[in-house]
Amino acid sequence: MINMNGAAQIHYRDQPLFHLRLESSPTDVEPKLFAPFRASRPSDRTHSQLHRLKRELPPQEYASLKGALWAFRKNQADLETPEQDLLKRVFAYAPELEQADAYREQLTAIFEEALSKEEATKKLQDWQQQVRASGLRCYERFLKTLDTWREEITNYFLNRHNSGFVEGLNNKIRVIQRRAYGLRDEEYLRLKVLSCMLPEL
Repeated sequence: MINMNGAAQIHYRDQPLFHLRLESSPTDVEPKLFAPFRASRPSDRTHSQLHRLKRELPPQEYASLKGALWAFRKNQADLETPEQDLLKRVFAYAPELEQADAYREQLTAIFEEALSKEEATKKLQDWQQQVRASGLRCYERFLKTLDTWREEITNYFLNRHNSGFVEGLNNKIRVIQRRAYGLRDEEYLRLKVLSCMLPEL
């Protein structure tokens, strides 16, 4: 697997298969930055709220909320007009989700601003205080991650790099290893791993 020094060691049958070094080392980026930032919509809470509405609303009325989960996962700027109307109906039934969504958009805006590391740290701390003061529980896990990896996460603002490529490659390697269970040709596995980094023709 790839470590944050930009080096990868692929193992097969408990033996090193080959080493790889990335041209651009992602040492200054927290390895879990890409996931929490992009997955910061409290979708678990959305599930529970929708289940509550399913129990409480008449079937025909609940049917009008179909597709709300997918719309909720999208950025506001990417929503089509029907999706915006759909979320308005959901938020009318579940104001807590509207508040959670507003905090999510604020977080996204912080990462899209041209901020220094110090400015970003201050804004993230202010955002955390607001979320905690709101009493929302759907961000608790993410807030703990932000507390634990604050220094590494805010390194993103030094050069705007994230670990998306590294995490994506790690996932591809895991898939190849699972599919290659019982494969005897180690050279073939090595080529499969290398080929997954080639651009599509």
